Amino acid sequence: MSAVSRACLLLAALAPSLSARSHGHRPQRPRVQRPSPAAAHAADAPCSANPVRMLGRFPLPPSSYQLRARDGSCIMGTLCDDMDAYFAARKPYDVDPHVVDIITSALYACPFEDGGCRAVDIGANMGTMTMAMLQMKSTVIAVEPQADLCASTRATVACSGLAARATVHCAAIASSADKASGKAEIVLDTSQLFRFGQPVARRQTTVPLLRLEEVVPPGAYRVIKVDTDAIDCDILAQLARMIQAGSHDVSSMVFESNSCSLQAGDVLHELQGMGYTVYRTLLWERTFDGTGGQASPLGIDRVPAYAVERFDLRYNRYLWELKPMSRAEWRTLAGSKVWQYLVTRDSMVSSPLAVVEKT
Repeated sequence: MSAVSRACLLLAALAPSLSARSHGHRPQRPRVQRPSPAAAHAADAPCSANPVRMLGRFPLPPSSYQLRARDGSCIMGTLCDDMDAYFAARKPYDVDPHVVDIITSALYACPFEDGGCRAVDIGANMGTMTMAMLQMKSTVIAVEPQADLCASTRATVACSGLAARATVHCAAIASSADKASGKAEIVLDTSQLFRFGQPVARRQTTVPLLRLEEVVPPGAYRVIKVDTDAIDCDILAQLARMIQAGSHDVSSMVFESNSCSLQAGDVLHELQGMGYTVYRTLLWERTFDGTGGQASPLGIDRVPAYAVERFDLRYNRYLWELKPMSRAEWRTLAGSKVWQYLVTRDSMVSSPLAVVEKT
């Protein structure tokens, strides 16, 4: 190596330190935290030479996901084969686009804020939403009970160079009933789960249970995403109690009612009474053509009386804002629906568009 090359490498290594000093700041040492037995700050994971690469949904960059170990073996059973076949056909893969839009909208100002934001991903799966939160410059707590999915999430975060801002718990969140009974672990039946649209072979595994307040300590959080396929509403009810107690300040929450629609009405009525606006997302009543044209009706003639259409709320393309309702009305509506909800205190308004050029 020439002297010039060595000098360039030295300057590159010193650049962050020199930049900090030139602005009057002392370089900060990385914060070191001691993980719990069920948690890990994804650190030096072996990175696969052939990760799964996915295009980023605006405003996110593309990401690489670690489904395979360094030796090529699949961390996640047959899922690697499924995804290899999918990408070999050059099919685009947009993971839960509505949830990505919710997360990026909730965190849209975080890249410009000193200290960033905090976000939580409960039911992280293979880490796609965890990565979205990290790419929006947030410090993230992720929870995933399936050991192989959790291992993939940890490896993806580490191999993306984002481990310093991520804590990943390989555990399940205790429900209110679990906490009352003092349970410390739960038996997970994988046959009730889906990965990449495919059912999982039946297998029962025992995973540790963590209390929500242990995983999400007191403080302010910009967004909490809940997708457990089991106790989403119970977790939202726990969060509501923590918010009411004043220990937690949560700007936005997103969850599904596919396993708790009867409880969803009570939770949503309570949160609405606490000043949150409730939106229905994951809407298929309207579709957009591939050229960015206007929405066209699909399956309905009009928006129901209890909702107002909202377009282009930050990165959210299309939502229903649900009007204030009584507890009985909420129970009637939510109790018969399997919906995805965004609950937020953020004030989101559509940007007006006008033609100002004279022709």
